[in-house]
Amino acid sequence: MKILISVISLLFTIQLHAQEISDEINTILDKINLQSQKQEKLQKTIGDYKYKQFIHFIKMDGDREIDEQSKREYYIYVKSDSLRKRELISALEYEDGEWVDITEEEKSSSKEKKSESKSFSLSEMFSPENRKLYNFEIKGEKYIDTLNTVYLSVKALEEDEDRFEGKLWFETNDYNLVKAELIPSEMPTFVDSMFMSFNMQQIDSMWFPKKIEFGADVSVLFFFSGKIYSEIKFSDYEFNQQFDETWFNELENAE
Repeated sequence: MKILISVISLLFTIQLHAQEISDEINTILDKINLQSQKQEKLQKTIGDYKYKQFIHFIKMDGDREIDEQSKREYYIYVKSDSLRKRELISALEYEDGEWVDITEEEKSSSKEKKSESKSFSLSEMFSPENRKLYNFEIKGEKYIDTLNTVYLSVKALEEDEDRFEGKLWFETNDYNLVKAELIPSEMPTFVDSMFMSFNMQQIDSMWFPKKIEFGADVSVLFFFSGKIYSEIKFSDYEFNQQFDETWFNELENAE
């Protein structure tokens, strides 16, 4: 009987401990969700803005030999209604062992484009109704540069290419996203493996992308088998601009 009572007591203690861990995670997720919503509201108050975007693209064959490489730099103009315009600054192609400037050629052959897009947001993942679709674990704290962050792991409970899993770091003052390393819980068609890395930067009281890295091993029947990699850097944010709406309306929709 004493042994049975001891086992029951131990099981009860374990259940209580599991509940305490769950409450701790939910408290952190609530803070992350609330701060994400605050950030979205803050970014609606800055009006039109622009920034620079630098893209380095590499395509490698199955032997990891570089097959194609290019660099592009753009101005991105954003209206408060999330319309975005992309304007080419420079274009380089790697040919025969050297970088070739094709900026003027590309400017004359391509049209400026507009698109409707949404900034990267994790608010849906952390909402009370959606967090039950994932398993979150607290892995501890870690300094990233000078910021103390809480490190979370996330795993989707069911495989779905629209649900991501991996590692997340949030600063411990307001629980803004600082860094993320994610992969789809189910790989898209023709993709053998994939990784995505997000690094954020604080500008005043708001957080914006600083660098995104993307890589994937791709196999498309007899057409292509190899790896693609992109590094995208964001800089020179300028807020409270005023862009003429007709300037956007005259552009073609992005392909």
